[in-house]
Amino acid sequence: MISTENYNLDAKFCRHQYKNRGVCIFVHESIDLNTIPTHSICKENDLEICSIKLNLPKTEIVIITIYRTPSGNYNYFLRKLESLLSLLYTEKNEFINWGDININYLDSHNRR
Repeated sequence: MISTENYNLDAKFCRHQYKNRGVCIFVHESIDLNTIPTHSICKENDLEICSIKLNLPKTEIVIITIYRTPSGNYNYFLRKLESLLSLLYTEKNEFINWGDININYLDSHNRR
């Protein structure tokens, strides 16, 4: 467990089968935010994701943290991520997506 002064662990996904792994987002305690429920689309190795929406004065910023193992199911990953992005998209929202998706787009055989 990580403790950081003035920051809260506001979103997370922790693996059950492969312990001590997952994704998380820490945010400064002064920032107004909403956690976006993503647990229902998470699948260990295929799509590990957590997300928040920062409520800023002039905009809303959706932050998504993603991890997919190199052996993860490519089609599941794309299908669920596309569904989430479609659900969250509005003209008012800006997106920050980061993580490690382990896809070599130069190798078409790498996609399953």
